[in-house]
Amino acid sequence: MSELKKVIIKLCVCGDKKTGKTSLVRSFMDLPFSDEVVSFDDRFVQQNILYNSNNFELSYYDLVEDESSLNASYWNHARVLICVISLDNLDIINNSKNWFSYGDRYIPRMYLRYVVGTKSDLQERVYSYEECVTQVTNLNATYFEVSNKTGFGIKELKDQIILDLYNYVYPRGEFDHECVKKKSKKGCQMV
Repeated sequence: MSELKKVIIKLCVCGDKKTGKTSLVRSFMDLPFSDEVVSFDDRFVQQNILYNSNNFELSYYDLVEDESSLNASYWNHARVLICVISLDNLDIINNSKNWFSYGDRYIPRMYLRYVVGTKSDLQERVYSYEECVTQVTNLNATYFEVSNKTGFGIKELKDQIILDLYNYVYPRGEFDHECVKKKSKKGCQMV
């Protein structure tokens, strides 16, 4: 029996303060929701996922609220950037552009881009789902809405990220393929 190939993937979770970044990572790790912010002891946490006979070791880097997170080492080698927005904050969706600009600046190759609207369980929200999709499409990103509190949308988001990673890492059955970063207003694309 052949040994499974381990693929290590760095995922950067970023966004403004109090948007639910740490809660999202906790949800991905199947940890219970807490109204209190419960930070991780380390700068990142790891999770192994077996998908289609491949072992993905996901390293979630949770943005801490200090200047050290805004340097190149935080973003370097990331394959996924998840920008977390809170659906009850008016300015937050516009700030996604700023977070993706860090990825564009510090990640030298193509990366997968997601915007995740948290707190979908709240009755009052600033933007409709359709408005969020329109804004995020302009950022060349994929949009999801979740509730870290109820678990709504977490499995679907995680499953989509794993599927996208699989297709990204193994586009033609090869692992370490080269991708070309095209400079454009909408980010980079596979060519």
